[in-house]
Amino acid sequence: MKSIKLLTTMFQPVVFAMNRLKFSLKFALIGLFLIIPAIVISLLLSKQILEQIRLGNEVGRGLSYVKSIQQAVNETISSREALLSSDAGKADEAKKRLAAAMDELSASDRKYSSGEATGEKLEKVQEQYAKVKEAPLKDKKEIVDLFAVLVTELNNLITAVGDTSNVNFDGYEGTSYLFNAFASQMLPQTNNTSVMKSIGPDVLARGSLTEDEKLWLRTASVKTRMNALQTSMDTFFRANPKYAEQLQKPTEQAISASNAFSDLVGTKMLNAAEMMSQKTEFDTVVSKTEEANTVLLSALSSTLDEITKERMDSSRSTIVWVMLLVVFVIVLSIYLFSGFYISVIRSIRQLSEASAKLAAGDLRTQIRLQTKDEMSYIAQSFNEMAASLEKLITMNKKVVDQVAESSTILLETSNESASSTEHFNQVIGDIAQGSSTQSEAAQQSSTAMVEMAAGIQRIAESSSTVSEAAIVASTRAENGNTLVQTAITQIDSIHQTVQLAAQIVHTLGQRSSEIGQIVGMISEIANQTNLLALNASIEAARAGEHGSGFAVVAAEVKKLANASKDQAQSIDGLIKDIQDSVGQAVQAMNQGVDDVNVGSGMMKETEAAFRQIMESVQEVAVQIQEISAAAEEMSAGSEEVSASLEEMVDIAAVARDKASDANTSVSVQLKSAETIQSYARKLNELAMNLQTDMGRFKV
Repeated sequence: MKSIKLLTTMFQPVVFAMNRLKFSLKFALIGLFLIIPAIVISLLLSKQILEQIRLGNEVGRGLSYVKSIQQAVNETISSREALLSSDAGKADEAKKRLAAAMDELSASDRKYSSGEATGEKLEKVQEQYAKVKEAPLKDKKEIVDLFAVLVTELNNLITAVGDTSNVNFDGYEGTSYLFNAFASQMLPQTNNTSVMKSIGPDVLARGSLTEDEKLWLRTASVKTRMNALQTSMDTFFRANPKYAEQLQKPTEQAISASNAFSDLVGTKMLNAAEMMSQKTEFDTVVSKTEEANTVLLSALSSTLDEITKERMDSSRSTIVWVMLLVVFVIVLSIYLFSGFYISVIRSIRQLSEASAKLAAGDLRTQIRLQTKDEMSYIAQSFNEMAASLEKLITMNKKVVDQVAESSTILLETSNESASSTEHFNQVIGDIAQGSSTQSEAAQQSSTAMVEMAAGIQRIAESSSTVSEAAIVASTRAENGNTLVQTAITQIDSIHQTVQLAAQIVHTLGQRSSEIGQIVGMISEIANQTNLLALNASIEAARAGEHGSGFAVVAAEVKKLANASKDQAQSIDGLIKDIQDSVGQAVQAMNQGVDDVNVGSGMMKETEAAFRQIMESVQEVAVQIQEISAAAEEMSAGSEEVSASLEEMVDIAAVARDKASDANTSVSVQLKSAETIQSYARKLNELAMNLQTDMGRFKV
């Protein structure tokens, strides 16, 4: 855990920077960090190669300069031999060639010189050459000495050129060893051979050596130089085995000839007794030595040129290949980065398009990426999320359809309840009006009974009047009985209507409970959708820029979940209000049922009273002819009738009051039904809107 935390902390700056860049800028930045070091490395490598080329050019210039010096050395040796031969023609021709070689040497110095050291050495060569030109050159010893110094100065110039042009220090394939064999061993050995060739005939002719000649022979160190030559060539052959075939044989021949020549001049010529017998052998050895030296010098010179040319060609080829490799690497890097960028952008575009379709409601969207990288994992998660959303939305649509259907049924039920309640209100109004009419009729009956009481007083005077009054009373009693029957029928109808309304309201309460359960399920689904959107947001945050489209979808899903939850809460509030109203309506309906039952009982009592009135009136009609005889009984009967009418008036008043109370209760119930109808209409509208919103999802 600590290592992971450390790595997270270590990469936090670059992650912070990358999170604020688009993919094109990210790839450009990474490409720069890869290409710039490659370019810098190639430049440094090219610089080293160019330095090698520069050194090769210096070595090449130095070798060209050395060739000019070698030519001057050869012409110096030829001039010395020509002067020592006492042939004037050959001497003049040799002097001209030497002068031309010296002019060529000066031109080469101007062309190839790279330091003050060569200039100083060249001045000494030119000074010694001036001495050679000014000297009469009649004495052989003078000729040998002057030309020996000139050759020495030329050799010193070769050494200086080798130092300034780095030939002596060049480690490329043992070039320094080969140059050392050429300049330090073979050129001095060639000069020594030439000197011995020049003085040898005179020594053989004299039969003796001067002390200077003896000293020179002892200090020539031919074998030491040949050993050094062998060492240099062996070292060179180890570094360059491929040149052994072309140089080893000339080297062995030159060393063998030089050693034979050294044995001849270093041993036998120092012995005066044997000197005269060595003339023929001397000429043979000198000729072989000169030929071997010439062949080896030519081979060394051509090998140095070949190595220098090979070195320059190799350096130029190397820098060309390095540049081609750098260009290839850069082009390949750009190609690979472009392919990678196109692959990533294509995957992101597919994710974005799929996310847009999903946000538009097409839950059938599936992503099929051709890549096998982490983007495929995101696509797989997206497909799983789309499938989960499809299942969730499918279930939500079913629930919404059920809610819409239930809300429609609730709306129809509330409309029926409102219609029934309105009808019940009309019935109650009719009952109230009938009760008022009954009260008026009872009042009229009471008035009639008062008049009848007065008529009883006058019964003796006019029995016909009493008879008519009895008929009128009977008719009115029948009318009252009819009104009472009508009131009882209306009250029964009200009772049935109230019971029907109570059943409807009870059914409405059950439907409200079912809708509440459905709303609870919608709330739970909305919470699950919100949780799923939160998980999707977390997955999108983990994916960074790759999950930006995914985050948009998650946000849309979260908005939809919140909207569903808000709608569900609104529906829940409406359902609670409806349930409260239904409860109030149930209470009002129960109260109305109780009031109707009371009114029904009173109307039955009124009916009984009217039945008694009718019986009394009939008795009056039957006994009208006995009025005269039973006046007192009629008076008592009229009092009873009057009392009954008063009781009937009271009952009618109570029935009117109860009907008024029932009318008030029904009005309250009607308002509750209208409220339920309004909430049911709102619930239906919300269900229709929710169904419309859910309808934009394609599953």
